[in-house]
Amino acid sequence: MRAFVFAMEKEASPVLSAVTIKKTERRGYATFHECVYQNVPFLVVISGVGKAFAAASIATMMEHYDVDSAINFGVAGTTNGNLAPIGSAVISSACVEHDLDTSAVGDPVGLVSGINIVEIPCDQKLLLQVKEACKQVGVQAEEGLIASGDTFFFSGDPRKQEVIQRWNPLCVDMESAPCAQIAYVYHVGFVSVRLISDWMNPSVEYDENVPLCVERIKNIALRLLQNDRP
Repeated sequence: MRAFVFAMEKEASPVLSAVTIKKTERRGYATFHECVYQNVPFLVVISGVGKAFAAASIATMMEHYDVDSAINFGVAGTTNGNLAPIGSAVISSACVEHDLDTSAVGDPVGLVSGINIVEIPCDQKLLLQVKEACKQVGVQAEEGLIASGDTFFFSGDPRKQEVIQRWNPLCVDMESAPCAQIAYVYHVGFVSVRLISDWMNPSVEYDENVPLCVERIKNIALRLLQNDRP
């Protein structure tokens, strides 16, 4: 079955309010809702904010639930408001951990030791499914690199500019890459979908645009489930 992974309750609540919740469990910090929509079973995971909670929830999910694909939904700031404007969706072609740095021992910045990958690839088939669902519900969608780290960047932060210059991601968030990393080692199809909430002034735009973004997340998620019906 599919799993939809969210960092925060407010991102997941529109989806949860539109479906039937059959069972809810708390494992570690994360909450797991076994759900049904139009006779299609699926899982909603609320991980908590940041890389550690995200990775822990994905690993726990893989161990305890029969999941064959995972989509990490959330909101994020764009790095290019012309290509990925506020209210549009960014779908990950790959993910990178911008704050992972073992360059002191000769590694490239962002290298995930063990699997020795900088840009963690996402599932192309799943990407196309999400892109089609976005089209069906009228949400502009672009695919591209998503960079993740445990920092919410405000406008003018020179660290954000360093991330942009190094990798040229389409958006920056806090959970996509660790989710992608764990899904990769479990050999489970993964993609991240970020609805764009802010660009030039995150401290104002984020609060203004989250309601629109989470409603669009719901529309995309439910359309994916509708498309899963036999």
